[in-house]
Amino acid sequence: MIVNFLRHAKTETTSSSGKDYDRNLAPKGHAQCEEIKKIVNSILSDETKIYCSAAVRTRQTAGLIFGDLKSVSYFEELYLSKDEIIYDPFMGGGLISRTVLTNNRKFIGTDINPISKDLAELFVNLPKYENFKFYYKDIEKKIKNRINESYTYKNNIVSHYLWNEKKIKEVWYKEEKKIKRVNIKSKDSEEKLTSFIKYNSKLIRKI
Repeated sequence: MIVNFLRHAKTETTSSSGKDYDRNLAPKGHAQCEEIKKIVNSILSDETKIYCSAAVRTRQTAGLIFGDLKSVSYFEELYLSKDEIIYDPFMGGGLISRTVLTNNRKFIGTDINPISKDLAELFVNLPKYENFKFYYKDIEKKIKNRINESYTYKNNIVSHYLWNEKKIKEVWYKEEKKIKRVNIKSKDSEEKLTSFIKYNSKLIRKI
């Protein structure tokens, strides 16, 4: 007996319900299904049996690949098996960790990107709204004016800088609830550009 595993195609990062279970295939995922269907069609036999998770994205993947080739059996327990440990080898955004744990399952996840671990821990231990609001306001208080200083033109907050090679040709800013477009002078462009020369980006922590 030969057992083949096929992962679902590329999906959207979120769903309208907010649940991982309800995520749809992305346009790229539909294209991937068309490609893999050509390969699968060549190896299917009359004895082939197909078992699939009942999650939306896996149903869509199976429907696009096997829909007119072979019947598919869908099982809820293939999405989150009871009393089993769910292992996610590519955690990515970390959302799967929360989905598994909120469904009272055990979870193990790995990823080559250390930020995935941080995101998973965030989803598992979401901060309280009051705490989030407090720190958000604290960050805003510390950096809002500094950020605005980088996007000002004649004391107005700029929404767009339009560049032509190394010179700013036009700026857009809001004035009395209307977006105003201004052609910027060469001298002003050079002064604005010079103000950014000493800027150095910084990481929150070393990766």
